[in-house]
Amino acid sequence: MSVGISDFSLEEAEAETGAVELVSGEIAARSPWELFLRRFREDKFAIAGLAFLLVVILAAIFAPLVCSLVGAPGPYRADQNALDIFGQPTGPSSAHLFGVDQIGRDVFSRVIYGARVSLIVALVSCVLTSAIGVVCGLLAGYYRGWVDTVISRTVDAFLAIPYLLLAIGLASACSFGNGCVGGLIKPGIPVVVAVITFTSWTYPARIIRGQVLSLREKEFVDASRSLGASDFRIVFKELLPNLTAPIVVFATTFLPQAILYESALSFLGVGVQPPTASWGQMIADASNNINTQWWYMLFPGLALLFTVLAFNFVGDAMTDALNPRSKRA
Repeated sequence: MSVGISDFSLEEAEAETGAVELVSGEIAARSPWELFLRRFREDKFAIAGLAFLLVVILAAIFAPLVCSLVGAPGPYRADQNALDIFGQPTGPSSAHLFGVDQIGRDVFSRVIYGARVSLIVALVSCVLTSAIGVVCGLLAGYYRGWVDTVISRTVDAFLAIPYLLLAIGLASACSFGNGCVGGLIKPGIPVVVAVITFTSWTYPARIIRGQVLSLREKEFVDASRSLGASDFRIVFKELLPNLTAPIVVFATTFLPQAILYESALSFLGVGVQPPTASWGQMIADASNNINTQWWYMLFPGLALLFTVLAFNFVGDAMTDALNPRSKRA
């Protein structure tokens, strides 16, 4: 027997209940994962962004192979023969696809290796920031009282600090000599990761705290407590799995911010130090000669632009897929 509902109501029913009508009239349930994939695939920009990110990730992982396939030298090899008769950088050519920089290093190789730096900084800082923020938010939202007061006031204090100035100060202090914390945070990528984590953990902490304040009053928490479950089990076994959606949304929106953060610090000279290739550092080196050496700024700038855009497209699509009501609002 046919169910007899319109196509519009069927689509609404699928979105709200996760069910689809079969030819025989039966109802087949869709899992949350299937619903997520179905909504995500509807966003063509997200699919294109995901494909671009896969290319960037593979190019970063297999950077030596990619450079050898196109005949490009290593990112740290200075070839004086690649400069013109006046000792100035030369533009794109068959030998150097993206041209060379002021000392004859291949720009293509440095852009590819610069992707490694951006992705490593973004992924590591995202994991650390999310972990610290989620734990602090869980503790503040669940225990409340003095624990909530201490964590919340600490978050407020951090949010009142000018982040860029704080990041520049910390990076400047740790980017020379033996670094900070007895040499634990050394100049280079560790400094950038530490600075981004130190100045960004407050955002997931506030998000998770608000979610936990609501979840802790739900029936499943009362049921676990009545069965004698410990606070540790309730927090990390019951509440944490229900926070997957906001954590994923934060992570996908934070990744492009971390890439821009690293590029800004490197541009200001307090991030990744030479000769390590970094998109922000390459743009800074080319800024004084943009009129005559446009290729040195153009290609790392385009790499940074498209990578951040791709992350933003994927992040927006994941946000809508995990919360379809926000897309209709």
